[in-house]
Amino acid sequence: MSSSDGNTNLPPTPSPAAVVVTNTELPANETSTSSVAPICETGVTASLPSSGAPRRVLRVPPTHLPPDLPATAAEVKDLASLSRVVTLLSMITIKATQEGKSVTASNKRLIIAAAAETQKAMNAFERLAPAVMAATETASSDSTSAAFIADVSMPNGTSNSPEELRSELTTCISEVRKLRAELSTAGSILSSGSKVSYAQMAGRPAYKSAGIRPSPRATVAATPSPPPPPISSRPALLITTKTPVGTRQETVEAFRKSISFREVKYAPAKVAPLSKNKLRVEFDSHQDCEDALRRLQNSPAAQVTAEHVKKLKPMFILKGISSDMPAEDLVEVILGLNMELDKFTEQDLTLKFKRNNNRNSKLYNAVFVTSPQLFRTVVQIGRLRVDHQRVHAEEFSPFLQCHSCLQFGHTSKRCTAELKPCAYCASVSHGDDSRCPAQEIDGQGGNAVKCYNCEKNNSKFNLTNSTNHKATSLSCPILQTMKKRTDNRIDYGSA
Repeated sequence: MSSSDGNTNLPPTPSPAAVVVTNTELPANETSTSSVAPICETGVTASLPSSGAPRRVLRVPPTHLPPDLPATAAEVKDLASLSRVVTLLSMITIKATQEGKSVTASNKRLIIAAAAETQKAMNAFERLAPAVMAATETASSDSTSAAFIADVSMPNGTSNSPEELRSELTTCISEVRKLRAELSTAGSILSSGSKVSYAQMAGRPAYKSAGIRPSPRATVAATPSPPPPPISSRPALLITTKTPVGTRQETVEAFRKSISFREVKYAPAKVAPLSKNKLRVEFDSHQDCEDALRRLQNSPAAQVTAEHVKKLKPMFILKGISSDMPAEDLVEVILGLNMELDKFTEQDLTLKFKRNNNRNSKLYNAVFVTSPQLFRTVVQIGRLRVDHQRVHAEEFSPFLQCHSCLQFGHTSKRCTAELKPCAYCASVSHGDDSRCPAQEIDGQGGNAVKCYNCEKNNSKFNLTNSTNHKATSLSCPILQTMKKRTDNRIDYGSA
């Protein structure tokens, strides 16, 4: 139809992804062949011609076509074609996983289809393998076998012998089976949709051997990592010289002269120096430790004395216990609700103290002293049932530092020292660091922080170690050494 200005009026074009339908119905015995446009597979819409009747829009979701693959299993005829098919499918899989910041739904379908097609290709090659090996055995007399040998000849043009080809084919089949197992695992993981860390995916054998670096966004998860091995400690002896010595090295020499391990089938696992020129000597087994102790005690020429190192019982802390749970009932509740602790009694578990330092005022923390066996079980469990809760459990160190005298092994409540240095600037003139004027200087761009213990240690042993930290800082080397000594005294039991 033409308007007065000469322009042709066309019927309005419907919006994409919609089907426009009028309320006009066709008779039951008639079909429309010209008024309704067909709907294509990609979701392009059709419409009925415009009329005065009301119109309603129906949304038709697009149908997904199967992904196009660069190669198929039907192309596998021999070893060379198998290599080409697997290479192409692997390349498109890698490209799909590394494309963009995350794996799209279409790329996931492409990856799964490529993995399935690779498995089909390997199955096809395994069916062809017997025929290929039979052709190899008759390669010297059969022209077809000769052509096959020419196809798999070495790069320099020389053909392998039938025995070499047979060995190579056997190796290829073995590698194909391994790759099938890898692809089967990958396909099940991709289908599950669960995720894990980048390191777990990069550690898979297929990635390591191929030198592929997967996209961090495209990593998929496997089974959870196994729990860490249980903590254990070695039996140890405390060695002290019978006569006073000036250095730790003199104690080591006296210990060497007092006992020889050439005639026995063991030796110390570790020899560590302690304060006051003492030694801690560790052994791999209790039997070795007891034998060394007996030999030192029975030797009249021994220049040292030996005794068992006094052990500390391990401790753990429960964080986030509901305030509705009385602390005095915790031991009974923990042993009663956790089946993993059925073999233990109240002698193996003791409440040390309760701490009201949780960020949530409705929760509190509790520290327990345990036997080595119960401690190892709790560490492996990770969480304990406490009434209606599952509470996180972790090791609690018995290490103590006094914030009054800045020394170790006690707290400020039991401190008897008269000298109370500042933990921030090492000064003894203003007491604790809450009243330290050096903090105001540092707040204005200064650098007056100084560790009291490191400063004293440098003066005593003529050292030049850094003192640019607080005496209570976890980065302090003196604090780290003392904490390590305390942890070495904990009896974790034997593995």
